[in-house]
Amino acid sequence: MKLSRPELEADSWAFALDIYARPGVADACFKLQSRAGVDVMMFLMVAYAAVRHRILLTPSAIRELDEACRPWREQIVQPLRAIRSGLKAGPAPARPSIPSG
Repeated sequence: MKLSRPELEADSWAFALDIYARPGVADACFKLQSRAGVDVMMFLMVAYAAVRHRILLTPSAIRELDEACRPWREQIVQPLRAIRSGLKAGPAPARPSIPSG
């Protein structure tokens, strides 16, 4: 059965949310992102293609997808991630206070 584009988008998003919500997955994805520069959404979509559609993407197909996503990642995702990280580590009041003692 071939899914329409809206159905494919909804199904792939539901798949990503389901996987990400499993114990330990979010932490593992964060480590892949921060230590190896992995695009977690790309990683989850490659898994989606394999698991739900039995499509094993070739390295060249993954590179092609990565190139298509690069502008979004560089112009939107990475700057937002930097802001978010800065807010977590930033000066008070942005940084959560940890009571001593």
